[in-house]
Amino acid sequence: MRDRGLRGDDDTGSGDNFESTIDRLPASALEGVGDSSPELYYSDMANRWDELELADATPEERSRQPFDRQLIDRFPLVPLMIEPELQSQLDESRTEVGFTAFDIEREATVVQLPRSLSVAEVRVDAETIDDAVRSDPAWSDDLEEIDFEDGSYYSWGEDGARMDPGRRGPFHGMLGRGGQLAVASEGDDEAVTTVRALSTEEIEAALDTEAG
Repeated sequence: MRDRGLRGDDDTGSGDNFESTIDRLPASALEGVGDSSPELYYSDMANRWDELELADATPEERSRQPFDRQLIDRFPLVPLMIEPELQSQLDESRTEVGFTAFDIEREATVVQLPRSLSVAEVRVDAETIDDAVRSDPAWSDDLEEIDFEDGSYYSWGEDGARMDPGRRGPFHGMLGRGGQLAVASEGDDEAVTTVRALSTEEIEAALDTEAG
């Protein structure tokens, strides 16, 4: 497996954050399937915002902040749970899923196409996400809430369903993919952990890992 988004050692605690975030990914995703190797991407946006003195800033303020070359070299990746090319569409992202790329503090993503699994710490509450996915005009008709022994999750359409670029958006991507989303609040009213997957197998493996 190839690791991307990591640059050396520091004393900010980012190593501990990396390990705790990666531990939430199921072993099956990290091991991959077949002959190809999965790629692991890690983004510590909280560290970036701290260095820019934007830890308490709004997503709008964060999105307007230009990055200097040194910071880009140190923090090369943006979160992937929200489509990178559409991350400036803050209102559209909130409509789809209740949060934006600029609400994500840390994220780990494993990609082995067509599989993709992301785990992110997000600076919103679970109710905001629930309200958004239930009222999203483009995708709410396809929404199901699935009960699983280790938690529940949202699902849009069946596994392997045809992509719908006509319903593209920051969360559902340029190709308009359904997939799944799980939200764990852990008793925090202001932040949650979100898990984004593109298959039932992946999301349920992630919930099993979260449950220990």
